[in-house]
Amino acid sequence: MKKTLLYPTVLLAMASTSFAANFTGTNGNWNSTATWSGGVVPGSGDAAFIRAAGNVFQNAQDRDVGRIAMGIDAITPTLNIGANGGSITTGVGTTTQNNFGQNSSGTSRFNLLGGAFTATNVSIIGASTGNMEFNVSAGALTLAVANIGTSAGGTASLNVIGDSATLQGNGFTFGAGGTLNFEFGATGFSALNVTYLSASAATLAVDLSNYTGATGTFTIVDADRDNVGQELVSVFGTVNLTEGAYAGSFITQDQTTDLITLTVVPEPGTYALLGGIFALSYVMLRRRS
Repeated sequence: MKKTLLYPTVLLAMASTSFAANFTGTNGNWNSTATWSGGVVPGSGDAAFIRAAGNVFQNAQDRDVGRIAMGIDAITPTLNIGANGGSITTGVGTTTQNNFGQNSSGTSRFNLLGGAFTATNVSIIGASTGNMEFNVSAGALTLAVANIGTSAGGTASLNVIGDSATLQGNGFTFGAGGTLNFEFGATGFSALNVTYLSASAATLAVDLSNYTGATGTFTIVDADRDNVGQELVSVFGTVNLTEGAYAGSFITQDQTTDLITLTVVPEPGTYALLGGIFALSYVMLRRRS
């Protein structure tokens, strides 16, 4: 009986199926073969290059890839994840780092609208001289290691919008071009929980313009998720607080507790109301006496 021999080169070709897929359209469904060069949706170990200046939508399904690179060659795309559920996980199989905003000009955008985005590999957000907006308004964001605004010449912002998301990770480093921005919704915000954080040259911005919720002190960043050691390595060098109706609110960065907190004080009208109630109570007590 004649035997068929598989030589090492053939075995290697069979085992190595990773490839680079290019997003080809101005708008497209991540899960459609028509969206990608070669007609194959990128999978485990593959590099997904988003090179077109359009919108990519990943909904309903769960996808694993090796890495994502978007905003290449001065192209400014938008990646939208999870509006109807679904997820993307990077760092699966043979992989290198994710590059978000790897463009020489303009602004690229990442929008997590629901579902989940998990990066088990390194994520460079703002990878070149362009600008990158990393927007999280719902769903679950998990980044193993994130470098945000650390590349020379560009800017990058992690924008936490409202209170419908969960955000966590290991090491987060914000560079001079990096901003961590909290835009409060009417009822609150989503906190960032990481294992350690370094941000000495970066900006922390909090906007209370749309907030109508409770007053008090809230943890917006917990930089010691594993409760080991001192992990707020350096605090944000610049802090911007838009108070809205809550004049007198303030932010505290505490390297002893590894917490960044926001204290929201009652709006001036509340003080006036409380003062009026106190005065009325005092008059009623005097009349009784």
